[in-house]
Amino acid sequence: MKIKLKRSAKFVLVIFVLLIFFAVLFEGFSSFIIFLGDLTFKPARAEEVHTEYDDLLGWVNIPNTYVEDMYADDVYLKINSQGFRNNKDFGVEVPEGKKRIICSGDSMTLGYGVDNDNTWCQWINRIDEDFETVNMGQGGYGVDQAYLWYKRDGINLDHDVQIFAFITRDFDRMKSDNFHGYPKPVLSFENSRIEVGNIPVPKDISFLPFLIRENSNAIKGLRTFKLAQGVSKIIFGHEQAFVDSRIGEYGELVLAVFGELNELNKQKGSRLILLYLPMPADFDNVEISNEWRNYIQTAAEKNGWLYIDLIQEFNKLSPRLRENMFIREGEIDYPGATGHFNEKGNEYVAGLLYQKIKDLF
Repeated sequence: MKIKLKRSAKFVLVIFVLLIFFAVLFEGFSSFIIFLGDLTFKPARAEEVHTEYDDLLGWVNIPNTYVEDMYADDVYLKINSQGFRNNKDFGVEVPEGKKRIICSGDSMTLGYGVDNDNTWCQWINRIDEDFETVNMGQGGYGVDQAYLWYKRDGINLDHDVQIFAFITRDFDRMKSDNFHGYPKPVLSFENSRIEVGNIPVPKDISFLPFLIRENSNAIKGLRTFKLAQGVSKIIFGHEQAFVDSRIGEYGELVLAVFGELNELNKQKGSRLILLYLPMPADFDNVEISNEWRNYIQTAAEKNGWLYIDLIQEFNKLSPRLRENMFIREGEIDYPGATGHFNEKGNEYVAGLLYQKIKDLF
């Protein structure tokens, strides 16, 4: 009798284990099927709508582009004939009675997710019409491309101030000859000179990085990815970000870029402002962003550069108020939109900058 009971118990246990095994297998299979359904082989990024190939920079805005519902209904994007995100063109000379500001940077400067009137660059003009602002932000640009674009096109305009804005990820972007598969130039610092490589920039898109980039949301939906995130958080205490953004050999190159920008502005009778912009990840992974912030702060004090660190300013806000400055997951139907400034964030940044800029005149 006891033998039969033991056999029955083993049989039930085996059945139970098999049921769990097949349930787990089916769950994994279902997740993979959903993943396959979400895959796309077509470009899905916002920049695909308003940019074109450029042999020096990799990609630039298409002149005279207007998209009425760029990021959402009535959230428009307009590019002027000079390739800047502005509603008007600019003459070489600064209009009488005005002070002209050139805003250089990446998508945080371009104003990803908001319309032309609500970028932080344009908000400075809205706060004080005596300031004329030129938006030279571009999605995906690193410090290298923003620097090269200013040297080629921005310097042709007379201006009183250049705000050269960057985020922590922009330093990492300098290290590669492509941005998620899209070819770009590469800078190096050799014999006390900044050299530009990988030009003319190749036209061919690297397929694998491109495929991963366009399907980042689908990859993040995989149970395996979420499990790895959870394990990383347990081990490191936070989700890993900017893993390749440490200073290393690129510190000297970055300072050389800033130094040349400062000299170019002096020649134009302009003042350079170095601007460190925050992203949500800067408050989760402070170690790497702090490394760059301290490095630039020290160099700015040594060289007499005007440096504004808005991560420090955002740190003064409560976590809830700070979170309300950024676009949340799912609010904009483009991969990579999360973490950019929303309208409130852009207005807040402009207000902080205006208080510092007006004292220059």
